Amino acid sequence: MNSHGKCLDTRRLFPGWRVRAVRCSNTERALQLLRRDTLGSPVCIIIHTGINNLRALQQHTATAVKKVAVRATQEFPESRLISTLLPRVDTPPHLIAAVNAEIAKGCATLPSVHLAHHPILGPWHLHNTVLLNRTGVKIFAKGALKDVALGRSPTSPPYPPPSRSQQSRRPPLLPIPSH
Repeated sequence: MNSHGKCLDTRRLFPGWRVRAVRCSNTERALQLLRRDTLGSPVCIIIHTGINNLRALQQHTATAVKKVAVRATQEFPESRLISTLLPRVDTPPHLIAAVNAEIAKGCATLPSVHLAHHPILGPWHLHNTVLLNRTGVKIFAKGALKDVALGRSPTSPPYPPPSRSQQSRRPPLLPIPSH
């Protein structure tokens, strides 16, 4: 999990489960961590990485995330979840949407890979140009990660809609691919 992971309270997210959160800033670090001697035998792996690769890799970020998914599938044939990229103020929304579409396409045939999309998160859920605010963290955690990890269909979260000023920063809605 990249820097968004430090905002998650894993005890609240998965009460009663033994959860180990491992921070990794980019896909290269995620590849290094995806080993049995590092992670043991997890029942579920949530992988949220890639956004920090955008500057260096741009469109190749989707290939890097797929490589992480393939490694997870090979090393841990049990269930796992791949989280798509979140919005950033310093990256055009259409670029993130294109990378997320490629991630979905690249992971569609991988066994046991479940994608967590974040279609309702936008720049209005950021407290700076990169990190989520409290409402954004709640939506990210419960509205996508937890629901997908537990095999539930994500529903619209019970959070208030963005204010008028936030709506003016809202990018046009783009279709989110699913599988």
